[in-house]
Order: sequence, then C-alpha cells, then structure tokens
Amino acid sequence: EDAEDNNRRKKYPAMDALGRMAYEMFMLGGGPSVFKFRSKSRGSGTMNILSNALSIHDRETPGDDHAANKADDIDEEDEIINMLRKNPRTTTSEENDNSGIMSTMLDANVPFPLCRFVSDLLDDDDDDHEMLFGRSERSFYSLSDVLSDLKQMVDNPDAFLHASSPDRWKLVFGEKLYGREEATKEFMDAAERVATIRDDPIFNGLSGLVGKRKEVIMVSGHSGAGKSRLVRLGGKLLEERGWIFLRCKFDRVVHPEPLSILAYAFDEYFLSSASCPVHGMKNTRDTYDHLSPHSSSDSECTCSRSQVIGERLEGMMSPEGLGILAKHIPSLRLVVNVPALSDTIEVNEAIMHTLFGTLLQVLSSKRTPILFFIDDLQWVDPLSLALLMALVKGAQYFLPLSSTVEADNNCKQNRKQVSEEDINVMYVGSYRDNEVDDDHLLAKVLRKFQSDSSINMTNISLSGFTIETLNTMLSESLRMPVRRVRSLSEMIIQKTDGRPLHVIEFIQALTMDNLLMHSFARGWKWDADSIDICQITDSVAELFAFKLRRLPQDILVGLQILSCFGSQIDQHILSFVMDYDGEDSVDITAAIHVAVIEGLVERAAHLVSFAHDMIQKATIDSIGDDALVSLLRKLAAALIKNASAVNELDSVLFVVVDLINRIGSSHDATSSPKERALFAELNSRAGSKAITVPDFAGAAKYAENGIAFLSDSRWETQYDLSIRLYETAVLSHFSSLEGNRDHLMKRINAVFEHAKDFSDQFGIHCVWIKVLSMTDLSRAIEESLNALERLGEPLNLESIDFNNARGELMKRKEQFSGERKKKFSSSN
Repeated sequence: EDAEDNNRRKKYPAMDALGRMAYEMFMLGGGPSVFKFRSKSRGSGTMNILSNALSIHDRETPGDDHAANKADDIDEEDEIINMLRKNPRTTTSEENDNSGIMSTMLDANVPFPLCRFVSDLLDDDDDDHEMLFGRSERSFYSLSDVLSDLKQMVDNPDAFLHASSPDRWKLVFGEKLYGREEATKEFMDAAERVATIRDDPIFNGLSGLVGKRKEVIMVSGHSGAGKSRLVRLGGKLLEERGWIFLRCKFDRVVHPEPLSILAYAFDEYFLSSASCPVHGMKNTRDTYDHLSPHSSSDSECTCSRSQVIGERLEGMMSPEGLGILAKHIPSLRLVVNVPALSDTIEVNEAIMHTLFGTLLQVLSSKRTPILFFIDDLQWVDPLSLALLMALVKGAQYFLPLSSTVEADNNCKQNRKQVSEEDINVMYVGSYRDNEVDDDHLLAKVLRKFQSDSSINMTNISLSGFTIETLNTMLSESLRMPVRRVRSLSEMIIQKTDGRPLHVIEFIQALTMDNLLMHSFARGWKWDADSIDICQITDSVAELFAFKLRRLPQDILVGLQILSCFGSQIDQHILSFVMDYDGEDSVDITAAIHVAVIEGLVERAAHLVSFAHDMIQKATIDSIGDDALVSLLRKLAAALIKNASAVNELDSVLFVVVDLINRIGSSHDATSSPKERALFAELNSRAGSKAITVPDFAGAAKYAENGIAFLSDSRWETQYDLSIRLYETAVLSHFSSLEGNRDHLMKRINAVFEHAKDFSDQFGIHCVWIKVLSMTDLSRAIEESLNALERLGEPLNLESIDFNNARGELMKRKEQFSGERKKKFSSSN
C-alpha cells in the first residue's frame, strides 16, 4: 500500500503538470492562470463536503440524546463516509468545470475534446480531497490513459480532436467489425487461396495430379453473434476485387418452393446484371447484336460479361437443361435464349445437381472467383443440403438431355475444356451452433466435409464482445475517450452478455428511454443509476418486442403481415395482399416505409427483408394465436383471389400452401367444407409439383397435409382428389430418405381398400411390388404376375426359355457397363 501510495503521489502531480502545460499551450499563453482558478476554489470542495457531512451529524443527533441514536440503529459514521464517497451518478462530458477552466477554454474557441482533456488532467490537486476520495471518475488514472486519449485524437481527429464529425450527435455503429480481426483474417486467407493464380508449370502439374482442394468456411455462433455481418462485409471487400457474391438465406417459418432458396442466389445475380450501368440497356440476348466488337473493356460494363455467360451456357448445356434451370431461375432468360420445355423430360436429383454445378462452372473463372454464402443453415431442408453437398464435392455427370446425339456430344466436349483449376468457388455457410446437435442433418454433412481430403474446411466460431472490444466500440460510436465509457461498457456487458446484436439493441433502447442522451454542445451523457437497475432481458427478441410496442398500431399490423411470409418477401407477392381485409386493410407500403426508417426492415431490389430474423420472430410472436389464424386465412384468400385473376396462382402456389398449412387442418381452425376441399386441392397440386423437382420429402408433407383436409366421407365425395393425394403420399414416402414406412403401408392399404378399379390403384400396386421386393422377392414376383393378368397381359412362366432370357440379360448388362451405366443411371 505504501508503494502504491508513493506511485500515486508521483503520478498525479505529473498529470497535473502536463495539464497546466497543455492549458498554456492551447490558450496560446492568454487567459487567466491555472493557479488563479485554483486559488478561488482552494479548500471549497473538500471543506464544503465535510461541512455537509457534519450537518448530517447535527441533524441526526439533536441535543445529547445519543441513546436514541443507538435505538434507531443508525451508523452515523458509515453514513457520512458513504455520502463522502458517493459520486454523481449521471456521467457526462459536461461534469464539474474545475472552477471555470473548461468555460474559459471554450470561450477561447478551443475544441471541446481538448478542453475536456485538460480538465481531466488537472482534476483537483487538493491532497485532502485525494486522500478522502481519490481522483474523480472522469479524470485520468494512469499515463496510459493519457496516451490513449492522444492516440485517438491523432488517429481520428474529426471525432476526438475537433469534434467536427458530421454525425457526432447520432448513435452510429458503422460497418466496422469490432473484435473480429482474427475471424476476418481467416476469411480473407481462405479467399486468397481460392483466388491465387499460379503460373508455375511444376506446381500446376502437381495440382492436376492431386486435384484442387475446395474451400469451405463455416461460421457458427448464437443468434446475434454477427455471423451474417462478418460474411457480408467480407463479401463486399471481395466484390471490390472482382469476385461474384452469391447469397441466400433459409427461413425458420416459411417452407418455399423446392430448391428456391439456393436458386434465389443465382436469380438475384442475373437480375442485378440485367441492366448495364455503362450502356444503359437490358442485357437480354436481343441487345447483343447492337454491341460493337470494339466496345469499351471498362470493368464496369456488364454487357460483354453477360454475353460471354450466355454463350458459355449455350455451349455447355443442352436446350432442355437450360429449360429446367429457367424454371427455378427465371432471370436466366435475360442472358440466354431458353426454349419451351417438353413435358416428357423427367428430372431427378442427379440432373439438378449437374445443372447447378454447370452453372457455377459457367460463372466462375480464374479471374472471377465466386463467394457462395448460404445463411442460417440450421433451417436447411434435406433437398437443398444434398444439392449443396454435391456442389462442394463437385460430383457431376454428363446428362443426355438433348434431343440429338450431336448436341449432347458438343456439350460434353465443351464441358471437358473447363478444367478444375478454372472453377474458383468459396462456399461459406453460417449456422447457430446451439440449434445444431450431433444428429442434425447439417452436423452429419459437416463431419463428412471435415474428413474429406479434397475439402479445406475452415471453422470460425463467434462469441460475444469482450469488455475491451465493447469499450472500443462505444468509444468510437459515442466519440468519447475509451476511459470515459468504461463504466457504461461494464453495465451493458452485464445486461447483454456481450452479444453484438443484443448490445446494439440495448444501447438503442437506452436512447429511446432517454437514459443515454446527447447534448449538441457537450456530447453524450447517461443515467448510470437507471441503467444499472434495467431488467436483464433473456434475449434480444424482448428488446425488439419493446421496440415494436412503441410503433403506431397500423404500422405494427403492416409489419405483422410481412412477418407471416418469413424473414424476406417478394414485393410482387405483397402486391396480391394489399387488400387482404377489404376496406379495413392497413397501408402495407406506408408501414414498410416507416419500418425502413426505424431500421426494422430493409429493401433490396424486389425484396423486403427484416433486418434480422429475430425482428421477424418478435413481430410474429406479437400476434395472438387466434388473431394469427385469422390473419393467415385473410392473406391466403387474398393471394388465391388476386393471383388467380391474373393467371399467376401457380407462381405463388407454394407461398399459398405454406399459409394454408400453418392455419391447420383442425375443424376449429378450418370448418368450412368448401374451404377444406380447396386447401386439399392446393396441397395436391403442390405435392405433384414437388415430385417433378424432385423433392420427395416436401411432396410427402404436402400430400399428408392435403389428406388431413379431406372430409371423413372422402372416398364417396372426393374420390378423384383422394386418389391423387394418396398416390402422391405413397410415391413420396417410398422415394424419400426420410419416408415413413408406417404412413406408406397405411396409405397403400387405404387405396387397395377403396379404389374402384385396378387402373386407379395401378401406380400404388407398382410401389407395393417394389416394397415387397426388398424383403420377399418371391411374393413380389407373384404380385407382378397378378398385375399383368389384371391388365389383360398374363405371362405363362412355363413358356419362357430361361437360357435365352439369361443370355439376353447378360447382353444388356454388358451394354450398360462403364460410362453407359453412368449415363443410364443418371438419366433415370
């Protein structure tokens, strides 16, 4: 203690001397002397406090009745000491003025930060005051703090020296990633490995032998840890270097059209490339003829780039393949001529994987790498996850989709010319690690990636801010020295656990409650006592809920409508529900406008998105259960009516069915027989459409939901619809990896029991034979013969020449070996 006291007695006078020097320097030798200010106030501070303390003593001990004091159990000495040690709890940039020094300097036009710097250096040199209290909370405690203040002034003079930052009175966090330096470095290092072009022939030869490793980054952390923000800002940097940034996001609420989430990443890219910023024209195929062969090679011109992509697509894909892709990526038609797709083309999973993989090949090159960001993978569906896995591993086949052998051969030859070194893609996924356990589908895929020698896996785990990081962020956001915001940082990290989104929303809540305020003259101040007793919220959703309750009712209802469609919604879909409640409909467009201003939602191209999915969750949670069912029904009805009126129901089918199935099939939720029949029919259409993708898991859900909407007398009153739904359910459960065997057998038996003739159960019978063949081959053969007989094509086994049949089978086996086997299996 003696050493510490000795150090303090050396350090504080040094700071005081530095303060006096700084005062004289900034005042250019003018103005009153520091000693003049202090002579006026010498002793006033400490003596006044001691006088107040003694007045408490006199007030609490009238006369000599000390016994009464003891009876009241009041510790007079402790109360006086507590009063002496009690600092003013409102912390501000405008505290006591050191007897007028700050005012004098401000009157001399010295910038406020310098006035504060000098005042805090001088503090109070009354030794008795320091002995009782130490230095005040606002003053310097160490020379390292002095150096920190000076460094901030040098590094950012507008904010910390001149106080001239144009947004100094606003609470601005900017785009800087605080405390994420190591994560950013890992991200950019992986990008550098993807983009590095090596001209060393020896290295390239070795690389060709072992194959190029694919770069995969997985960013994990709790909700609000800043995962998406890290990747978005990294993607912005890479875009400036010529990268293509593809991005998409899965949703906790909405179950969209199969593969539409991943397809959206490509659709957004082609849509944004549709208008050339240089030539001001649409990049459709019709405009390419107008381009001069000597057009400017300006890197900002997208015309030539789009033309090259169109030509590569036509060279590497058959017209049929382009037609399949265009069904999922409508904006693809802006860069390539897409013919009408034949209904006879059957699509399977291998075909979809190859088509999307070829599209990545077309977009990527040595000079134009791709960053493919898939957000919120904890909500990924099995079909999308299988496609993502295939893209990462690069497993592709040549598919004979074209109607001519010559076209197939041309596509195959062109694709062979694209080497693996030309495909430069970095895959980045993000997920909430607290929502992905070891049995989650994503966890199983990540384990496969981790053990795959052809994949270079980088795991980035994000946690909350440390106290040092939060202190730096607050300092730069409030334009106050680091030492000045330490107490505020400690309170905020206690309330929020340091999670970035939670921190930001908590600070904004403080400003809304006027617990953190700004003075145009002197900067920021806060009510430390009130902040200290603020309730600790369990999650950031509670803060968003408080924020939503402050909105006008019609604005809140407008946001609630948006939340029913998930975290993002196409404005084209919104146009169909503007009159969702007739004359009582709120102005959704006005609600979006206000929400954008409040920072709750964002607009990007044709999409309206919640700024964070936690805002969407808080919004939809603000609707009562009964009110939610009513609102979903109104939105579904408006979508069906208005989309049907312009013959676009098919384009919004999956959105409609998602709303319908969230209403529920219970008779309490949906009692009208006509409405139930309509909902069953729409689920049937969605299931049939999902099978064509193919998405068997999704088709099974639609079929089962449709069956739930059927009446109890379905086989008498809804026979055709029942047959379609049951057939879809049987095919989907059998084909899906997640298929439910109990449901499968239940649906098969129901059709066998209620089908009017064999033609209605033929498709089910074929699945039944396949099911039998897995466990009882002889029974399966028996059922197959029975089916042929019922179709009028009986087969007499005694008339078969088995040796001849065996010979023919061996010939077919030989014909479909090797490459032919691969082509045959991939096309079926």
